[in-house]
Amino acid sequence: MSNSPRSVAAVVLAAVLLAVSCGFAAATAPTTSSHQRLASLKRRHEPVYDQVTSLADKPQGVTSDDVHASLFSHKRNLLTGDTAIDARRTASVPTGAQQRSAQNEQPQRRQRRAAASDDRCGSKSDDVALDASKISVATHSFPSDATEISFLWVGQPRGEIVALVTRELQRQEPNVYCSSDYGRNYTLCPGIKWPVVELHRVETLDAIWVYALPSPSESQYFSKDDYRKSAGFYLSTDNGRTFTFKPLDMHMHRILPNPTNAHEMLGFVPDDDHSDYEVDDLYHLSEYGSEQAQLLRISEHVFYADWAQENAAGNDDDVLMTVYRAEPGEVVPLDLVRMHRPGTRDAKTSMLRKNCYDFEQAAEFLFATEVPSSDGFDERRLFVSKDNGDTFTAAVFPFDARHNHFKIVDATEGVVFALVQHTLTRTEGDTFVFRVDSPPEIAGNFSATKGLFTPALTGNVLSGTLFIEKQNPLGCSDRGGVSPEAKGRIAVVQRGECKFTEKTLNAQAAGAIGIVIVNDADTLDFRMAGEEGLELDIPAFMVQKSTGATLEDTFDKNGVDIIASLIEDNIQEQEIMQTSNLFVSDASGIDFTLSLQDVAYLPYFSSTGTEVADVHKVASQPGTYLATWLKNDRMETVITFNKGASWSHIPPPHGARCEDDDEAACQLHIALDAARAIMDLPLPMSTPTASGIILANGFAGESMTFASSEANLYLSSDGGLTWSLAAETPHEYQILDHGGVLVAVPYFQTTDSILYSVDRGTTDWETKKIAREDTILQMTAETGGGTLVVYAYYYDIEWRGAAVDFEPLLGRPCSTAYLGTANADYEIFSPGVPVSSGSDQRCLLGQQHKFLRRIACRICFNGLDHEPKYEAAEDQGTTICKCTAADFACAPGFTRKSDLSATSPCEYDKAYKKEIACSGRKEFEDVRNYAKVVGDVCSGGEEETYQQTTSVECSNPGADTSMAVVSVVVVIAFLVIFITVILYKSPSLRERVSGYVPCFRSRSTVSFSQLTNTNINDDLMDSDDEMLIGTGDATAQA
Repeated sequence: MSNSPRSVAAVVLAAVLLAVSCGFAAATAPTTSSHQRLASLKRRHEPVYDQVTSLADKPQGVTSDDVHASLFSHKRNLLTGDTAIDARRTASVPTGAQQRSAQNEQPQRRQRRAAASDDRCGSKSDDVALDASKISVATHSFPSDATEISFLWVGQPRGEIVALVTRELQRQEPNVYCSSDYGRNYTLCPGIKWPVVELHRVETLDAIWVYALPSPSESQYFSKDDYRKSAGFYLSTDNGRTFTFKPLDMHMHRILPNPTNAHEMLGFVPDDDHSDYEVDDLYHLSEYGSEQAQLLRISEHVFYADWAQENAAGNDDDVLMTVYRAEPGEVVPLDLVRMHRPGTRDAKTSMLRKNCYDFEQAAEFLFATEVPSSDGFDERRLFVSKDNGDTFTAAVFPFDARHNHFKIVDATEGVVFALVQHTLTRTEGDTFVFRVDSPPEIAGNFSATKGLFTPALTGNVLSGTLFIEKQNPLGCSDRGGVSPEAKGRIAVVQRGECKFTEKTLNAQAAGAIGIVIVNDADTLDFRMAGEEGLELDIPAFMVQKSTGATLEDTFDKNGVDIIASLIEDNIQEQEIMQTSNLFVSDASGIDFTLSLQDVAYLPYFSSTGTEVADVHKVASQPGTYLATWLKNDRMETVITFNKGASWSHIPPPHGARCEDDDEAACQLHIALDAARAIMDLPLPMSTPTASGIILANGFAGESMTFASSEANLYLSSDGGLTWSLAAETPHEYQILDHGGVLVAVPYFQTTDSILYSVDRGTTDWETKKIAREDTILQMTAETGGGTLVVYAYYYDIEWRGAAVDFEPLLGRPCSTAYLGTANADYEIFSPGVPVSSGSDQRCLLGQQHKFLRRIACRICFNGLDHEPKYEAAEDQGTTICKCTAADFACAPGFTRKSDLSATSPCEYDKAYKKEIACSGRKEFEDVRNYAKVVGDVCSGGEEETYQQTTSVECSNPGADTSMAVVSVVVVIAFLVIFITVILYKSPSLRERVSGYVPCFRSRSTVSFSQLTNTNINDDLMDSDDEMLIGTGDATAQA
């Protein structure tokens, strides 16, 4: 087993090799890999606790290199090419004791760092010794046989927390513990009798509702009688203080409360008859106040379901789900369905999209991914809706390659960040040809592709007589397979209904020497693939639809044998490549622009089916995102401050050393999703109320390595513009008191203390002992970042938890008085990028934001109710900035082709497929190269510079639409005047016409509503009187 680290390019190549060997999983119908994807999708429904841990999850001494090697041991052994990095992979991770020894036990008096910025401490500095003994630590011990423990904060920000304990010997005993004082004390939650496996919380107007689901497994916990009695769920309507059992007629294996209406939820019960396809029966649960909750099955064969997001249309009680169209099977398509008001008499089901592989909700958008064909090999398309599925529009991506997978990264800032995985087939020197040798009238070469799952041709050519399957044109098993008449011939079948491998196996079983599959379109933009391990001995080729039609017409008309040859050359040079790019939309969410090419995105990662998407939103600063860029076979971190309009590298922290690397190329690389998947490192942390604060593990050097021992903890207090080294080795971290307190513990390294900073890292971090001896510490805290309490937990003979309260250390609440003076507790912080070199003014998205932030060296706390946004009466908290290059993005259809910077020109991309309509009799239209970043409010400055246009060929050249419209209007006006004059001069004719045209009757007898009340509803309703909605292929169902 090799332990050598890889660059991200190795990860991508490994994923490509895996995709090819597994039958191109990114574009196949459900296979083993797609079943893993199903499980991955379903995990989005599971409750996200603050932490679930087990000592068995990551044994002490297992390094990230071991994890990486185990994932990629069967791939090609690719080194980084950097001998220094390859040598450093053997570096051992220091223990907590070694680390503290190196730090000389951290001095109690805070030492100001040389690189620290001036935080306006002035003459009134609080840079004095802190008494760590003031930090309150309250410890609680959990049952001695507990093996795993997880926590759910339920009453925030009031300190209510629920602990879910898994015992070594599972038995029929309660396992849920409640605390109302931040975990200082726990008791068994009142009212819970049965062991629980799942917790949920829903916030109502006046309380937090908590749901607890008992174990659905009879053999694990219960006798048969007790198992029957435990069917149901526990409900707390008082922040988890007391629970009441609500019985049901059956056990739910998973529940999903309505996030906007706590009085109803969805229940999932696996369909055991189709366990290979992760299929559920879906139930609606309501009326919790009665003795027994109402339970109603609303759908079967459900692949994925979710409550519709709340929007202006009031659809928050609707359910969206993808459902198998028929009995679940390998090639049975999924459809996106919406159910309005499930569980009521008004319930209605509507088909939104057919062949819907997946859907996702983000902000005001609903996204649906479609695969047009049942076998899953067509290019996937992304459709966007802003009205909860009533209408969809196809997203437009300017990239000339097949789209395999879509990942919506973020849609919270008025634009959509979407990762797209593409497939590129390199054919340099490679040839796949279907050649007709006779009869002469159709002889010649036709385009073809060859299945990845079939063997190479002996001598690169296979010739024979074609057998066009008529009895079973599709060649599928359920229709009889391929006729025995194909023996000794090359079978010709149509695409559809079953997998390519099934058709090929059937042809082989019939004795055919090869098979030609006719596509259902005149395209060949993919390679056929299938499962591994099949004993396939005959080649499978695919030809275009028109080629198949030519063969059939010739055979039907002439009845002569068709002799053909399958040809392949230079197969060793054939290469299938995958690339993933980041696109950013305009305000519509439909037109996308290429933001960053070659981003780390793997829809399938290793055998676990884990998805890796290396784009991360910084919550503490608008418009700011981190991404992993694949460049020259290396993994590099880039950052954007303008919603992806431009990107830049992160300069190294002050004093950072890039060992054996070119100092000019030394940069900081942040551990994002790929590092979490490979090295199990935490993602960066930031919160909206801690302006500019980011905590992250990272690597200083030319690129990221895959050795976790190389990672250190870094801190940025200005939204990612500059960084400082917070601690050596990787750490887990929490942000408390709206950024006033930062806490960290070594990540899966033994220690007895936590690290903390109360001055944003301006001075060295200090330590507070928590455990009796070295152990692995982990942490959790209430979300929102306002609390002053962090909850640390660890295993020391038994599981223990410690509530660590920093309020006694900081002593007093900060005051907003004396702002701008030497006695002030707060300063005004403006995040963003300097408008020019050496300038103090910082702008972000065209404006200077202003936040109240505690002066780093002041010893006081912000408190839960702290409002960081500064809105002084005289300026409302913002100042409009003059426009610079950073305020403009490439308009749809344009991209930066030279580099990532904002000064790189935007050039037209011919891969942009949206039609450009022209006015008048023009063949070209002037289209703007640039567009102001969505949400950017800059004014003046360089705004005129970015009005540049490019002449683009029209999609309707020569059409004089304006003159046509004028002509039609003139003709209609003339006819109206002519008819009016005739009727006016002829009373008898007017009387006769009035009998047929209501408009000419007396005005007193005809209302506007009568004139407009036509019978169009009869045309829009189906037999069940339900209006048809959606696009042309949408239907309505009862």
